[in-house]
Amino acid sequence: LQSYVPTACAAFPHEITYIPERIAKLRYKKLTQFNHLPRGGHFAAFEEPKILSDDFWSFVKNLEKSSKA
Repeated sequence: LQSYVPTACAAFPHEITYIPERIAKLRYKKLTQFNHLPRGGHFAAFEEPKILSDDFWSFVKNLEKSSKA
């Protein structure tokens, strides 16, 4: 199934699986953010909460900017 809602992807270097950006774009038609983050893995929210939350809020701020344009 394809998704047409704004989507962000955080790619962590020690994740169990990795989805390349070009593949993610095939499924997520409004992939607005795809970041390779410096540290973390499958349990990124526990391992690197600051990195993950900063990436999330960056996505939210970009959505807010684009909705006002």
